[in-house]
Amino acid sequence: MKTDDADPSRYVETNQRWWDGVVPIHEASGGYDRDGFLRGEKPLCPVELAELGPRVAGRTLLHLQCHFGMDTLSWARLGAHVTGLDFSGPAIEAARRLSSDSGIAGRFVQADPACIRPGGLLYVYEGHPMLWALDERRDDGQLIVSSPYFEQREPTPFDSDVTYVDGPKLALQRTYTWNHGLGEIVTALIESGLRVEFLHEHREVPWQALPIMEVSGPSRSGADGRYQSNRMWRLPVAQREQVPLMYSLLATKPG
Repeated sequence: MKTDDADPSRYVETNQRWWDGVVPIHEASGGYDRDGFLRGEKPLCPVELAELGPRVAGRTLLHLQCHFGMDTLSWARLGAHVTGLDFSGPAIEAARRLSSDSGIAGRFVQADPACIRPGGLLYVYEGHPMLWALDERRDDGQLIVSSPYFEQREPTPFDSDVTYVDGPKLALQRTYTWNHGLGEIVTALIESGLRVEFLHEHREVPWQALPIMEVSGPSRSGADGRYQSNRMWRLPVAQREQVPLMYSLLATKPG
C-alpha cells in the first residue's frame, strides 16, 4: 500500500464514523437479535462460556470495544459487575438503552484506553490474524493469503456496502484495519508485565467470515426465521484443518 505521511489519526476517525453509523443497523438486525437478548436467548459464544464463564461471578469486568453492550451485559448475567468501554458515542448510548430495557445493571463509558488491576485477568477472544490475511477464490472456493499477516506501517483498507450482519446498504463503506501476528500480541503482553496462562487456536468463528463457511452450531431459529442463540461457523471439510479462525488468550497481572 502506498505510504501516506498524513496524520494516522484520520484512519481512527474514519473507523469511528463507520461504527457510529452502524449502531442503529446492528440494533435492528436479526444477526444481533436484540429482542432475543431481552428474552434471555442470546448467550455468549461456547468458547467464552467454557474458558472464562466460571471465573467471572462476583468480579469486576472491564469490556473493551463493547459496541452496544450485548456481550457486556451477557457477562453481567453470569454475575460480573460490568463496565463497557467504546470509542463510539452512539454505541454507548445504545448500550445504556439495552441495560435499561433488559434490567441488567451495567456501566458504559465512551473511552479508548484500558487498565488491569494487580491480580486481574486479561481475556481475549478474537479473530485469528491468519483469518484477516485470507480471502477465497470465487471460482473454486480455495483459500488464498491476500493481505499481510505481519503488522504494516499503513493499515489495510476494507470496502463493503454492507456490515457483517443483515441490514441496509451503508453510506460510509470504507474502514481501516491493522493486523498483528500472534508473536507480536503475546510479546506485547509479556513486555507489559503480564503472564500468559494459555493461548488457544480455534476452527470455528461466531460469524460467517468467508462466504464458503457453513454453520456448525449451535443454532435455533424462531418463528420469524431469525436465530435465537449464538451460532458458530467453520470452513468446509476440505479446508477445515488448514488455518485457525479464532484465538483465545488468558493473561494475568501479578499482584
